[in-house]
Amino acid sequence: MKRLLPGQLINVIFVLLVVGAALAIYLLSRTQTKADGETASPSPQVTAVSEETGATVSTGRGGVPESVWLTHLQSAEAFAAEPVSGSERTWSISFGSDPAVSAQLSYTVDAGFVSSVELAFALPKSYDADSDSAIERYLASSNEAELGARDDAIRALLADLLPACDANDAVPLSTVLVWAEAAIQIEDDNDDYSDDENGVAFLSYRTQRDGADLLICSFFMDS
Repeated sequence: MKRLLPGQLINVIFVLLVVGAALAIYLLSRTQTKADGETASPSPQVTAVSEETGATVSTGRGGVPESVWLTHLQSAEAFAAEPVSGSERTWSISFGSDPAVSAQLSYTVDAGFVSSVELAFALPKSYDADSDSAIERYLASSNEAELGARDDAIRALLADLLPACDANDAVPLSTVLVWAEAAIQIEDDNDDYSDDENGVAFLSYRTQRDGADLLICSFFMDS
C-alpha cells in the first residue's frame, strides 16, 4: 500500500473536514426546513380549531354593525325615527297614533358593532278615576288610554328593535315578548326587572330624568 506523504495527508484531512462541514450544514438546513414546514402547515386538527376560532371571533359580537342598525332605523315601517340634533347616537321614536307614543332611543357602539340600546318612555301623570271632578275623571280616562298605548308600543318596539340588533339570533321572539310584559308590570321606582339569554341581557326600571318620570328598557349585546 502506498503511503501518503505528510503534505498529501494534510490535504486529505482538509477535504474531509470541508465535506463534513458541508454535510453538517446540509443536515441542519433540512431540519430547519422541516420545522418551518410544520409551523406553516399545521395538522388538520389545529387547522380546524383555528378556523373555528376565527369564525367565532368574526361572528361572536352580539350586535349588528352600526351601518346595518342605522339602515333599519331609517327604513322601519312599524315606527318613525328621527336623529336628535346635537345628541350623538340618539333618536326620537314615534309609534302609533291616537294617542301616539314617543320614546327616546340611544345606543352605544363597540368596534363598529352595536353593543347596547336604551329606550326611554315618558310616563303619564296619574289621575283619580273616582274623583268628584269631571276634569279629573276625564284626565284619568285619557291616562288609561295613554298607558295602554305605551304598553303596546313597548311590546312592538322591543319585538322589532331587539331582533334587528341581535346579529346571532340569540334571543327568540317569545323571550323578547316575556321581557316586554315584565317591563310593562314595573310600577314604582323601587322595582326593576333583569334577565339574560345567550349573551344578551335585558334590564328595565323606572327613573327620573330632568323632572320626567321614565320607564327604561335596555338590552346589552354580548354581556
